Amino acid sequence: MTKKKCIVQLEFLPVILITFVIAVTPLASISNEAIASTNQTSSNNNTGFHSALDTYVTSEPQGYGIYEERQSNVFSPGETLLLYVEPAGMTYSPITAEGNGQLYNSKMSTDITISDNEGNILAEVPDLPVSDIISHHQNKELFLQLSLDQQSPFPPGDYVINYVVNDDISGESFEIVKEITISG
Repeated sequence: MTKKKCIVQLEFLPVILITFVIAVTPLASISNEAIASTNQTSSNNNTGFHSALDTYVTSEPQGYGIYEERQSNVFSPGETLLLYVEPAGMTYSPITAEGNGQLYNSKMSTDITISDNEGNILAEVPDLPVSDIISHHQNKELFLQLSLDQQSPFPPGDYVINYVVNDDISGESFEIVKEITISG
C-alpha cells in the first residue's frame, strides 16, 4: 500500500492534512486500454455498494479487521482523526493481461465535507482517490484508512464530518456521517 497526502487550506479552519491509503498493484503487462475497459462485474452482494463497518480507530490498522476502535468521538486539538472503513459490494472491472490471465480492477474515491453543528460547510475536499486495486481475485476483505490530521488545531467545538465513498467503476456511493467534538 502507498500513502498519499493532500494538504487543504480552509477558510474557517486551520490547515488540514488529509492522508489516505491507496492500494496499488503495478502490473507492467496491463495496457491502458485494458484498464479503461467498460466491462463490469458486481460483487456477490445484493445490498449494493455500502459500508459494512466504519469507525474511528486509535492507531493505523494493521490489516483488514485488525484495528483498535476508538471509544469516544471527542478529540484533542491537533489530534489525528483516523477513520477505518470496510467497503462492501464494490464493482470490479475485468482486465485481460497478457501472461497474467484474468485480473480485476476495483477503484474508489472519497469526498469529504466538514461542517459546524449548524450545517455551515467549513471545508470540502472532493474526489480524493483512496483505492485502486488490480488483483487476480475480486477481493472482498478490503479496508480504507482515511486520516484527517490537524496541522494547526481545530478550534474547540462540535463538527460534522461527511465522508462520501465512491465506487468509481459503477458510479455508486455511500455516505458516512460522523459527529465529533474538539475539546477545549
